[in-house]
Amino acid sequence: MEDTKALEAALEPEGVIDTDENMQQRCLVLSKLNELVQAWVKKASKEEYNFEEEAANQVDARLFTFGSYRLGVQSRYDMSSIQLFQMQFSRDAGDIDTLLCFPHHIKRESFFGTFYQLLKETPGVTDLHAAEGAFVPVIKLAMDGVELDLLFASLPVDRLEPTLSLQDVDLLKKIHEDEIMRSINGCRVADAVLEVMPSNLQTFRTALRAVKLWAKHNLTRSNQTVRTSGRGVYSNVHGYFGGIHLVILVTRICQLYPNAAASTILCKFFRVYSDWYGSNWIKHAREIWLAHGEWMNSPIKIKDVDDLHLGKRQWDPRSNPRDRYDLMPIITPVYPQQNAAFNVNESTLHRIVTEFSRGHRVCQDIMRASSNVPWSAVWEPIRFFDEYQYFVRVVASAATESDRTEFEGLVESTVRHLVLNLQYTDNVAYAMAYPKAYHEDPVADKDGTEATTGPWRTAWYLALEFGIKQEGRIEPAPSKLDLQGPLVAFYGRLRDRTVTMSRYDETTMNVDVQAMKQSKLPGYLYPGGVNPHRKVRLRKRTPFGCPRFLFDSSTHAPPAHRLHFCDRHVYGGVAVWNMQKRSKKNQSGEDDATAAAKRAALAQ
Repeated sequence: MEDTKALEAALEPEGVIDTDENMQQRCLVLSKLNELVQAWVKKASKEEYNFEEEAANQVDARLFTFGSYRLGVQSRYDMSSIQLFQMQFSRDAGDIDTLLCFPHHIKRESFFGTFYQLLKETPGVTDLHAAEGAFVPVIKLAMDGVELDLLFASLPVDRLEPTLSLQDVDLLKKIHEDEIMRSINGCRVADAVLEVMPSNLQTFRTALRAVKLWAKHNLTRSNQTVRTSGRGVYSNVHGYFGGIHLVILVTRICQLYPNAAASTILCKFFRVYSDWYGSNWIKHAREIWLAHGEWMNSPIKIKDVDDLHLGKRQWDPRSNPRDRYDLMPIITPVYPQQNAAFNVNESTLHRIVTEFSRGHRVCQDIMRASSNVPWSAVWEPIRFFDEYQYFVRVVASAATESDRTEFEGLVESTVRHLVLNLQYTDNVAYAMAYPKAYHEDPVADKDGTEATTGPWRTAWYLALEFGIKQEGRIEPAPSKLDLQGPLVAFYGRLRDRTVTMSRYDETTMNVDVQAMKQSKLPGYLYPGGVNPHRKVRLRKRTPFGCPRFLFDSSTHAPPAHRLHFCDRHVYGGVAVWNMQKRSKKNQSGEDDATAAAKRAALAQ
């Protein structure tokens, strides 16, 4: 019990335990949202769907919460901190996940149309943007300082009864759209977790708070000072953990050790999963499946779910060949069972397993009787930008802050595919994105080394580790990388996805990709705002201003550096991308890019 008290004391200053005042504010915001939704659904039924006034007044909507708020592990929020954090980081995951259910006649177009417009005109609503084309469509906003994620579900019923249950099998049989099923699954998973949870719910909550603090990269403000914490393995969109992953993993440990204290649950968490996802399993899981027809390690499951035979695809590597390639199967406890961690790839799994092993070692040190290691060592901040030497920066820019908010969601979901393409590029052992996006104001960076290319920018940083993976080792490899192939695929996917974005403006919304060495990273990525790896002396550059590690001068090919997917032309059968920062004219009056294209054409 002393260890658990010490753990709770270490969690208190980190802002992961909500206050009574914040809880009351959240309840008031949910009440305000409910009133807004009820008024809108009646008005929409009358004006958009031609209901009689009496019938429209009888139409109701239902509001369900899930995620951290439903499980009682939401973090504390502070309005002054929110403004401070937005100077660097994009939105964090300290919001209330909310599902809005409507009768079948309310369509998604109305939700993202007139309801979105109503929110836009509502006093107290800020940071409003919609991700209509996302895998799970969502509207994100902040209402009176409380952040909300609003999901939409049009249920196949004429009227939503007060006793409506999303676990009702008869209701599930009527749902044929996968999109609706994905939207309601968050609430169903939260209910299933609470159903199978051992009796001591407070132990689960304390352990889950500590695990989430370990996984995220956090900013905490206290006494006018800001400190960071967390190991940076929390971002589902980038192939790391998401909230549901950590909930299932912690729940499974609580099932294995039902009478353990929170401190013991935390230590067992790292010990069990560092062994479960050990390097041998990463290396041989697929081969063992192909040779013996069975999975080397069983997936993480907290509940066996009966097949309702509704024609929904479930995770099953025995019948679904695609499921055999999932590296980290964490199975949802509701029908249809799915692998929640399908985004995990070889590079992010390598980082996750490394952090599991580190957490296990730290917990061993803490639990020694003579140890003075504090619990805060578990979530000691990672020095991500000190660990890797080569990076790729992706910047989405727009003319206004609201346009940037709209555009960054589309770009962020596409960055994952760029990471995958880089991961399988020659000479690259691992490629992984830092799981935080940085907002850059329309001014020069603080250290004065880089000018802003667009009025409002969001930047993501991808780390590259060069080498050749052989027998569990990484052999040295040339530190050269041709970005042209991965970037062509990346920009092509972006171009295809912008078609689904109603507010896309190709004249003001651009994506910029830049290769960077560690010494060239901007100072705001480091504590104190100064890059300690920056060298004062002038470094030798290859042609076109491209870092040497990205360009092989023997090929005479245009370097993949600062490319725009809408700025491509062809010269002499050779694809050429115009660079934002034009080089000076050479002696013949041509710029370097044109001269390089001519040399490449002549070489062919």
